Amino acid sequence: MTQAFAIAGEINIARFYWHIFDEFQAAPISDFAYVAGEVAAGITRALLACLVILILGVFFGVSLAYGPLFWLALILNSFVFASLAVGCAMHVRSHADQTLVVNFVITPMAFLGGTFFPLASLPDWGQKLLGLLPLTHAARLMRATAFGEAPGAGGYLLLGGIGLGCFLFAFLSVRRARE
Repeated sequence: MTQAFAIAGEINIARFYWHIFDEFQAAPISDFAYVAGEVAAGITRALLACLVILILGVFFGVSLAYGPLFWLALILNSFVFASLAVGCAMHVRSHADQTLVVNFVITPMAFLGGTFFPLASLPDWGQKLLGLLPLTHAARLMRATAFGEAPGAGGYLLLGGIGLGCFLFAFLSVRRARE
């Protein structure tokens, strides 16, 4: 999540300091192509970071099942947060604004999304509230598949739907910033 969302910082450096977004606006490239490229960069960045962690796990004797459903959950999670990053990057006006988004949205989600502790130990209202976070579903899917369980298709469909919604948000945000 954090590595996929980190693409927003790179976009803003390119926008605020290098003025690459200004050049993009003059270039004959579609908004869809720009968003797809930035999202693909975010997904790639996230996958590379995860590969480093997984390889280190092998050296330390961690034995988990990394089947196709694990990778699908990882890619969908990266898709959601890279798309969200592109949309957010188009709305912030400074690095301080970008930091606020990370500090008040991304970082709390990392700790509250079920990645470090089971949500089952929370009260029902807390479980329902945290069930609104996409990271909660991604963590549940990746944990289940890594331990050899077969999660239902609902979590994958939900992450895919959230990802498409975030991609649409990014596309519309780029189109608005371009005007």
